Amino acid sequence: MTCLRWSIARYRYTHRPDDHDPEEQTMAGTARDRFAGKVGFVTGAAGGIGRATALAFAREGASVVVADVDEQANADTARLIEAAGGRVAAVRCDVTRAQDVQAATHAAVETFGGLDMAFNNAGIEQSSAPAADITEAEGTGSSR
Repeated sequence: MTCLRWSIARYRYTHRPDDHDPEEQTMAGTARDRFAGKVGFVTGAAGGIGRATALAFAREGASVVVADVDEQANADTARLIEAAGGRVAAVRCDVTRAQDVQAATHAAVETFGGLDMAFNNAGIEQSSAPAADITEAEGTGSSR
């Protein structure tokens, strides 16, 4: 199956309310560089949870590839990261198209030299059935 299937189990983000430092206003040079030297990839990064995750990865020191079908809103996410001192690349990616996913991950490797973590936020609706019974065409939305 060539669908987007990644795991971010290697990196767990744990937020503790007592861990907040109001002095940290920019992404560059903070004491919170848990992901320094890492590259993160976020689908559905144009808004909502995807945007918040991309910003969090960058705030923690990661270089971030933001991917979405909404190119304008995705560029807005990239500008927010850049304005805060983060490193970012914005790519158009429709997660229902394997070639888009391959191109986006290739862009991550070409731009930042690798890929360490991914947050697969973008999604599509599919039939209600056990995952093992969903065909690739149904899983990618190409049957519609």
